[in-house]
Amino acid sequence: MTSRDAGGDAGVVSSGECEVVPRNGVRTNRREATAMKCTLAIILAAILLVSCARSPTSWQRPGATEDVTNADIASCRATAAQNGYGAVTTADYLQRCMEAKGYRPSF
Repeated sequence: MTSRDAGGDAGVVSSGECEVVPRNGVRTNRREATAMKCTLAIILAAILLVSCARSPTSWQRPGATEDVTNADIASCRATAAQNGYGAVTTADYLQRCMEAKGYRPSF
């Protein structure tokens, strides 16, 4: 191991693993830091994708009253539940079912 002194700030660098000891004394392996940054980036990307793939907040069909729309939504949800779809598949099925009945999503 070699050490260097830069203006009173001591740091230890190991040649094999690029380990750096900053002033606070906490050792950080650069490979571990890079892996943590990649993991964080993947998590943030997943959150972004999930937020973009949200379900419609309402459904619109010309001439359909609120009661008719609610009955159609209930019918599509009941069919999805009877078929044992999971949460993501249920949302997908609900969208396809409502579109088949002439509705368009409204976000």
